[in-house]
Amino acid sequence: MGEQSTTNKICRAFCEKYKESHTDASFEVVDCSEIPPFTAARVQGKFALYGGADAADGIAEWAFSKDLIAKFLACDVLVIGAPMWNFGIPASLKLFFDHVVQPNKTFDPATFAGLVKGKPCFIARASGGVEVGGPMDTGLVYLNHVLGFMGFSHVDVVGVGGAATVEKGVADATALGSAFAFDEARTVAPAPAWEPEAPAPRDAGSVISEGSKVLYVSSSPMGEMSASSAVCDALVAAMTAAGAAVDRLDLAALSATGDLAPYTAKRVAAKFASFGGKDVADKLDADAAAEWAVTTGLIAQLEAADILVLGVPLWNFGLPYHLKAWLDHVIQPHHTFNPETYGGLLSGKKAFVVLAAGGPTLNTPMDRATPYAKQALGFIGVSDVTFVHVNGTAGPGAADAKATAVKAALASAGLE
Repeated sequence: MGEQSTTNKICRAFCEKYKESHTDASFEVVDCSEIPPFTAARVQGKFALYGGADAADGIAEWAFSKDLIAKFLACDVLVIGAPMWNFGIPASLKLFFDHVVQPNKTFDPATFAGLVKGKPCFIARASGGVEVGGPMDTGLVYLNHVLGFMGFSHVDVVGVGGAATVEKGVADATALGSAFAFDEARTVAPAPAWEPEAPAPRDAGSVISEGSKVLYVSSSPMGEMSASSAVCDALVAAMTAAGAAVDRLDLAALSATGDLAPYTAKRVAAKFASFGGKDVADKLDADAAAEWAVTTGLIAQLEAADILVLGVPLWNFGLPYHLKAWLDHVIQPHHTFNPETYGGLLSGKKAFVVLAAGGPTLNTPMDRATPYAKQALGFIGVSDVTFVHVNGTAGPGAADAKATAVKAALASAGLE
């Protein structure tokens, strides 16, 4: 949002004041909107890094990630502008973390101890109304969690949301910037626990009927190697056999080809305009109207479905960035939620969310994807959500884990 961005204003105030008291400081700016997608080749590079810090150097696509990690590790102070988008962080910021959270680079894969020590972090966080740091701000929980995992212990946050004003945010950032330095006594708050829910079996025919419309949104780039896709494919095949019509949206493939539309400033402006009414095309210029048409097309695809199936690999404790991007497209006033009551408009739909993790992470406080997916879907009215977790997909019991998850998914849909 450039000059209109509150987080940009706060970050700029912090950096300008920091520069006054640190005259020899230099600044490296990373524009997250320009970061390339985290493709299957980069996932393979991440896997390779478990064998050593330079083990991925032979993978051509890894060069960008390696350079970004080097910039990240070279900084003395980390400054993050993190606007609140649908309670979380923007997909582009999640993409940054998907590039830099890497074994033998920013964490020790043997002990899972963070390797980024002695650096303070400043976060500018802004929302349109939700209190920053409040119970609905799952994005800040995620930021503290992923930074703490990499070794950060000193994180300061200036929030603008709820009763806080931009002017106060700028003043607070200026005050912090004048003498900002690492405090070894600081700690990052641990991620809150949450109660996991086991999928409950349903009676046959309670979910699928002849002509049911299913939207299957997959987000793994790993094809046949993907555990989340394997379980979802089995579930969707059974739904098809029971008479459902399936529409598939492959977000990872769209991201890799550049066809997953980014959430641009024009789309943000269109979203703001749509708080006044559903039809905003006549208020937009031609370029903005064309961009908004893509967004409303994704919404229409979701609205047409009776059942939503999400295939979700756990990436750095959260959703893959391209799934967050899709949510940012479809969570819209007058389309999927009422901006006056903040009630969801998609009630009556069912959702099945299949999450997969290489280790025993899901259903623990390290799993920030499950509570966020529940929050985001619930906000748009999809409260009948079944979660199927596939832990240990990178271990010797991976085949058994997938088989167990398939049975659970089928039972939860009444399709055994």
